[in-house]
Amino acid sequence: MAKQPDATRARLEAAVEADPYDAAAYAVLGDYLEERGALAEVAAEPGLELALRGRCVFGARVVQNDFDMPARSPAARVDALLGHPAARFVVELGVAHVERTLEADLGEVVEVIARRRPRALRKLVLGDHPNWHGFVHNGSIAALWPALDRVTHLVLQGEYAVGEVVAPAATRVELRARDFDEDDLAALAAARWPRLAELHVEVSRGGSDDVVPLLARDDLADLVALSLRGGGLRDGVIDAVLASPMLPRLRRLSLAGCMLREPHAKALARAKPRLCHLEVLDVSENTLSEADLAALRGTATRLMTSGQLPLPPGSRPRKRAARAKG
Repeated sequence: MAKQPDATRARLEAAVEADPYDAAAYAVLGDYLEERGALAEVAAEPGLELALRGRCVFGARVVQNDFDMPARSPAARVDALLGHPAARFVVELGVAHVERTLEADLGEVVEVIARRRPRALRKLVLGDHPNWHGFVHNGSIAALWPALDRVTHLVLQGEYAVGEVVAPAATRVELRARDFDEDDLAALAAARWPRLAELHVEVSRGGSDDVVPLLARDDLADLVALSLRGGGLRDGVIDAVLASPMLPRLRRLSLAGCMLREPHAKALARAKPRLCHLEVLDVSENTLSEADLAALRGTATRLMTSGQLPLPPGSRPRKRAARAKG
């Protein structure tokens, strides 16, 4: 006689899948599995960081660093993790591969995630490394989207062939790249993420052309927070923001780290009537003077200005020579 499915286990798993951030539901499932000997610990190994709830893996970060550990396929490591009973309901997952060529293809990792399709997954970080612009991740992630139908927080750090982007549950998306390929930028600009509330875009060497298509949408009704970052954005980014159909709905706008200078501050100050609905305007980590910052007061309920950088040598405006006394 075939073994009947465990109705209690199915009910507990369904509760975790429905809301994996419900600590109580997660704990009850873990206790249930542990009592029945169905939960072994995940073996500790280099490059594997785990956040546990009981003996269940709630969060995992898999980093394959070929410089200081034996070479191993990051896809195989992710596959072993997602196949482990204790990690079946992983909620937050990050993956990075520090390859000796300084470029790593995560296509095989994506294929594993697409095949395993972890049902409790809510946050995914591809290219999960602080030096994302030095150790570049790439590859096709087109197969990923069917597995992300419940993911609410998506972070893509690298230069990926994205395919047709569909993330119906995503409320927060972070995109970081040196710059964006034209086709992939167009795909991201047409992404189907109707519940998007927060969008962060950072480019380390690209210009404002890398963000303009992303700002041209008028169908993201839930978007309330927009963050743009990158020194190359300064020329054109103000015009792009002011022209964006997104602007009237925003409550928080960050232009921190865009290397803004006096002309950009003046442009923002002239646009106060179009910005005064903002709860927060963040212009931190730019090259704005005290006079520039004073001109921006009143552009938002809260103006954030910390960490202003000195102007590069030779770029300071010359003082007018004092008139000779007659």
